[in-house]
Amino acid sequence: MASYPKRMHIFGTYILWALAAISLWQGSLAENARIYENLQSLEWKVERVERKLEGLQVKFENQLDRIMNQIEGVSKKLDAAKLEIPDLVRNSVPFGFERFDNRYFRISDELVNWDTAVQRCREMGGYLASIRNEKEILAIKEKLVESKGYWLGSNDRLNEGVYRSVASDRPAQFLIWRKGYPDDETHRQNCVVLQGGLMMDFNCSDHFRFICQMDNNS
Repeated sequence: MASYPKRMHIFGTYILWALAAISLWQGSLAENARIYENLQSLEWKVERVERKLEGLQVKFENQLDRIMNQIEGVSKKLDAAKLEIPDLVRNSVPFGFERFDNRYFRISDELVNWDTAVQRCREMGGYLASIRNEKEILAIKEKLVESKGYWLGSNDRLNEGVYRSVASDRPAQFLIWRKGYPDDETHRQNCVVLQGGLMMDFNCSDHFRFICQMDNNS
C-alpha cells in the first residue's frame, strides 16, 4: 500500500488533471459559443441581404415596366409625327441651296465648263438649273453679279435649235434671249448662259459660273 505522501501526490496530480480538463472544457464551450454567435450573426446578415435583393428586384421590375411603357409611347408619337412631316423637311434641303420663289437653287462662283458644271451640281445634290418663268429669273437675278455669266442646264446639243433641260431631259420651259441670240452659226454654241437676267448661247467648253437647282422638274 502506497504511503500517505505518495497517495497525496497522486491525488494532487488527479486534481490538477481535473482542473486542466475543466479549463479546457470551459474554453471549448466559450469558443463554441463565439462560433455559434458569429454564425447566427452571419445568418441574420444573409437574410437582410436577401430581403434587400428581393426589394431591389421588385423595384427594378417596376422601373423596367415603366421604361418599356415610355418607349412604347415615344415610338407611337414618332410614328404619328412621321405622317405629319412635310415632304420638304423629310427629304431635307442640300447644304447651300436657297429658296427663290417656290424652288431651291444654289449659285456657285466657280469658273468651269458646262459639263463640269453639270457634274458639280450632281455632287451638291441637285441639277444644273433650268429656269421655268420670268418670276424665277427676277428672284435669282438679285443674287447674281450682273456682269458675270452663269451656266444654265438648257442645251441643244442633240437637236440644233431645240433646247432641253439636263435635269428633266424635257424641252426647256422658259427661254428669254438677249437680243441677237441664239447666234450659233457654227453649231458649236450649244449651252445656255444667263447674264443680267437674259440668256445667251455659248460654246460648252467655255468657263462660267453656274446655278444649280434642287429638283428635276424643269
